[in-house]
This record gives sequence, structure tokens and C-alpha cells, in this order.
Amino acid sequence: MKEQNQLLPIPHRILENLKEPILITDKSGTFIAGNAAAYSTLEIECAEPGNIKQYLAISMQEISKEFHQLVELQRNANTLIEVKVIEAKYNYFCFLLNNLTINGALQELKYSFSNGINHDLEGIILYEVNNGTIIDYDSPFASMFHYAPQELLGMNIRSIFHKDSVHLLYDHVHKHPEKPFLLTGLKKGGAPFYVEAYGHPCEYQGRIIRICLIKDITNQELNKKRVEYLSYFDAQTDLPNRNYLFQVLKHTIAHAKEQEKGIAILSINMNYDKERYHTLGYAFDQKFTRTCADRLTAYVQEHTFIAYINEKDFVLLHSGLNNRREMEVYVEKLINHLKTPAYIDNQEVNVNVHIGISVFPEHGEQENDLLKHADSAMYISRSTYFSEYTFFQPAFHLHFKSILTLEHQLKRAMQTNQLQLYYQPQTAFMNNQVIGMEALLRWKHPKRGMILPLEFIAIAERSGLIIDIGDWVIYEACRQNKHWQDKGFNPIVMSVNLSPNSILST
Repeated sequence: MKEQNQLLPIPHRILENLKEPILITDKSGTFIAGNAAAYSTLEIECAEPGNIKQYLAISMQEISKEFHQLVELQRNANTLIEVKVIEAKYNYFCFLLNNLTINGALQELKYSFSNGINHDLEGIILYEVNNGTIIDYDSPFASMFHYAPQELLGMNIRSIFHKDSVHLLYDHVHKHPEKPFLLTGLKKGGAPFYVEAYGHPCEYQGRIIRICLIKDITNQELNKKRVEYLSYFDAQTDLPNRNYLFQVLKHTIAHAKEQEKGIAILSINMNYDKERYHTLGYAFDQKFTRTCADRLTAYVQEHTFIAYINEKDFVLLHSGLNNRREMEVYVEKLINHLKTPAYIDNQEVNVNVHIGISVFPEHGEQENDLLKHADSAMYISRSTYFSEYTFFQPAFHLHFKSILTLEHQLKRAMQTNQLQLYYQPQTAFMNNQVIGMEALLRWKHPKRGMILPLEFIAIAERSGLIIDIGDWVIYEACRQNKHWQDKGFNPIVMSVNLSPNSILST
């Protein structure tokens, strides 16, 4: 030992009177000072000089500020010492040593694992390190694994834990005795469940065993996995969601740049006649969406990826199409596959399909731009009914933005009485007598002035607003006819123009 007149992080008088085994070394591991408890733990004489590596299976290169491991004694490989190392002043290290005993280990486990625990869901097991033989356990442990009280004695620990996690019972306990770890347990019969284990090696009848406190956390783990699943998948369709799509598209773009290849991004909308939503309800709509997802999933091919966005909108990525003609052929086959009538609740449903297509790198090199452009093209395809699929064009972006703005303003117009009816007389040819009126819909926009139906009816049809507009037109025309009659005019025939969707929804 070195002279005791040098400066130490713990004064000699205090160090000698501490009951806990503490040893002080320099950076090389050479002993500087220690107390009797430390020397006893290392099974050496108090005055015996030396280096820490002579007595513990440890290297100073392994030491870090958070070092805390179980280490074998060099002189007795069957003895494990719990070692915590603290970097101290004057370039010294303080080694806090702890002999492992079965009672001490059990008390430490119970203390560390006690807060917030339902004790009906936890048990204790002791097993051999070398061969995995189960030495002892309590009744809650046996019940947790669905075994009779004495049935587990002598069995191998590997038989009641899944092969992919059982190694933690050896590796983790030895390297990280202070941290709990997750295991997959196997109940009698093979049913898996999740447990949290807190283990500790200890000495028992001259040999090293391990003692573990086990807690059933199946519900918590399943909930956690469910949350993780919903982060990347849609619960209704079981398809990847927008988050997953962005990650895959980003990776696909990077790969396409390296290979100098293109990517087709398809924004797909699948719908049915709007009136069915009103007559058949939400549950039917959900089944339709699931049917659409199943059809797309069945069409997955090499180089494709499908994601669900919202309502009835999907995105398909294809990285195996070499030119526009190949894309057209693929999309036409896809549409024919998707628009086959569906049978839901014994009803035949015609499927409307509209697809917008953007192409990397022609239409952009960023995920957001490519998805936005594909969506714009799909929106144009739906609003114009000109084609079931449309490739993106730069002019679409402004047009798409104006359509969205007009749709928002149309919703506002219905709430603020901006829609108006004008009445065109219908007269008899013979005597020029008024025999009826035709109600003509106009939108008196607060900034743009009068907007004709040609500009907004298609938007109303696409958005579903046409149903409410049709109801309002009928009500307002009837109200006006009654008002004229109350004023003394003769009853007349009132004509209104209605969308087929409005008629079928009644």
C-alpha cells in the first residue's frame, strides 16, 4: 500500500470506520487505500499491496463513470462481487464492493421492484448458473406460469422462456444487475406472455446461482405494441399509414437517385354513389373502405408499396415502371381491377375510381411535393370527370388550390345565405299566360359577384354539398310559391333543377 499521508477523496479515519467495503485506487488500478471490509471481501491481507486486476476479473480500460457490474474474484471463480466505481478527486477511483448473498439479493430485488407492483402478478425463482436447473420458486411464480406448486423443481429455466429471450437471464443479469429486462415467458402448454425480470446473482451453498423477481406485464406490453403499430399502420385497413409512407418514399427516392430510375406515385380515390352513404350509414361506408383496401392489397406486386391516407384515399408507389406508356398500361389494368362492382351486405355497389399520378424526378424530388402533385392530379380527375386517371401538370397546382378555396367558400355560402333563386316565367304559347316558374340557382359571392352554377355545381357534386344544396332549393322554391299564393296569385307549377344524387338520396 502507498503511504497514508497523501490526499485522498475519503479521509483515512472515516474510511477505516465505514462498514461498507470501499477500496481506492489510482488510474492504473494500483491500491492506494481501503478499509478492512474491502480487504475481507477480496480475501486479501490488509497490508498486502497490489493492483485491482490481481483480485477482480476486471480491466481499468473497462471503467467508466457509470460502471456497475458483477465481477468474479480471481482467486475464487465461484464468487461474484458486485462492483460500483466512482471517479473521485485527485485522479483516484473509489470501488464500492458488495458480497452477494441470497438474502441480501432478495431484499434488494424486492426493494427495487416494490413501488407500484401488484404482488399477485409477481413471483420469485432461483436457478443454477451453469446448467439452468430450477432450484426453488414461490407459489405466485408457479401460478403465473400455470404449473402446479412442485412441478417446476428440477426443470431447466430454458423450458419456460422463449429461446429468443432466455439468454438475458444469463447475460443481462451479469452485466446490468441494477436494470430490469423484458422476457417472453411460456406458460404450461406453450402460450407466450410478457414478463419483466429483475435478477441478481448470489452465492448459495458454495456455488453461484441467480435469483429473479418476475412480474407479468403482458397487458402493458400489448398496449405498448399496439401504440407502436398504430404509429405506422391504420387500424381499420391494416395498411401502412401516412407516417410509414413518408419513410418508405424517402428511402425509395434515395435508391432511385442512386440507380437513376423513376418512381410513379399514384394518389387513388375509390368511392361509390354519394346517396348510398346517406341511406346505408357509417357501418356500410367502413365496410366499403375495407373492401377497397383488400382489393389494393391483393394487387401488390414487385416494386410496389400501398398506404392508406384517409377516408377512401390511398397512395401506391411503383418503382418498376420505366416510361410513361408502361405507367399508363399499369394504371389502366389497376383501374379495371379496382372498379369491379363490390358486394357488401348482399348489395351490389358500383365502384368509382380516380387516380392522380406524379413521377419522380419529372414532377419533383421531395416527398411532400410528389405526394401533393399526385393528389392535385387526382382531384382534377374527380372534379372534371374527364378521365379516370390524370398525370400531374404544373398548371394543376394553381387550379387545385382555387378549387379547394371555392369549395371552402361554398360551404360558407350555405351558412350565410349567399345562395339565391331567380325565377324564370313559363308562359302558354297560345295566350302568353304565366303557367309556371323555373327556379334558377345563383351564388352571390361577396367579392366576385354573381357566380353561375357551371362553375360550382361540379365542386358541390364532388364534395357532397349537392345534397344539402338540393334540399335548400326545393324548400326555398316551395316557400316562394306559397308566398305568391298568399298574395292572391293563382297556384302555378314550380320547376327546379336537381342533381341525380339529390333525387336518389330521398
